[in-house]
Amino acid sequence: MSKENESSNMFDEHVFPKRIAPKAKGTNFEEARSSDTSTKERCQKLLSKLKSLQETIEEVTQHQAFLEITDKKQDVE
Repeated sequence: MSKENESSNMFDEHVFPKRIAPKAKGTNFEEARSSDTSTKERCQKLLSKLKSLQETIEEVTQHQAFLEITDKKQDVE
């Protein structure tokens, strides 16, 4: 193998390691469950924030529509 080829292979192995899957943080089942729980809690909090934002958007949209109708009535009068 040429020197160029060797250095290319070393570069590839350094930049693109052969290990495909990352190592597990904890092999303990309970540890894995606790991280799932915290992930679930974060998702639930984000979901509740999303619902709150959707409600706010609906309220603003309704208020904007009301203002547009009011403006049109004033233009007619």
